[in-house]
Amino acid sequence: MGVTHQKFKHWHPTFLDNLGASIELHNINRLIVMNHEDCGAIKIAEGKDTFDEITIHKKSFKKLKTILAKKFPKLKLEFYLVGLNKKFMKLSP
Repeated sequence: MGVTHQKFKHWHPTFLDNLGASIELHNINRLIVMNHEDCGAIKIAEGKDTFDEITIHKKSFKKLKTILAKKFPKLKLEFYLVGLNKKFMKLSP
């Protein structure tokens, strides 16, 4: 959420620069992206407490997938949502 929403646009270059350096330094070829339920960043970005959280996470993952595919085309991606019950749900953007 913080890497894709305009409310946090100043975070975006920092994330991408850090990821790029990590890929180069450590030969990373796979990135596992995890968001979590009851996300405060969504509450800030949406400006409300009621929303369809899974839909917002899927949209964020889809946008991130597009960004990363352009910048790091060889990077394999996996997307998960961690529930409050501590279970992982694989989301396909």
